[in-house]
Amino acid sequence: MMRFALIGAGLMLSACAQSQPPAPILPVEPIDPIVTPLQFSDLRGQSVMVLDRTDPDFAIRRITTYLRECKTGAGERVAFDQNGLRLVDTANTPRLIVMVAQRGPVTGVSLDGPDFTPIYQEELAQAVQGRSTCA
Repeated sequence: MMRFALIGAGLMLSACAQSQPPAPILPVEPIDPIVTPLQFSDLRGQSVMVLDRTDPDFAIRRITTYLRECKTGAGERVAFDQNGLRLVDTANTPRLIVMVAQRGPVTGVSLDGPDFTPIYQEELAQAVQGRSTCA
């Protein structure tokens, strides 16, 4: 009798488990590599943004997010270097080169490449401050 009760309970549990819809599977987001800040004297580029009391990792995350959401077209992507990142086109040619440096509580971000403009720099500064909007 006990055997039939266990089998009956097992069938009821099995029926309950099968009636639930499958759980959604969330996509796995890639983890970006860690960027190692340079010394300020090693920064190269057309312009340098100086960000007081901003962690270099925080600045790179904000810039990366902005570039991915607002500046990458078909086939373009963000590629990481040891000391920064590049926005590259479909031929893997750098369009924007970003390097990061740190001295105490100050972070420097240098910008270079054929797409660099002062307006682009302002957009990136706003992205770091959390005030960016894609046009």
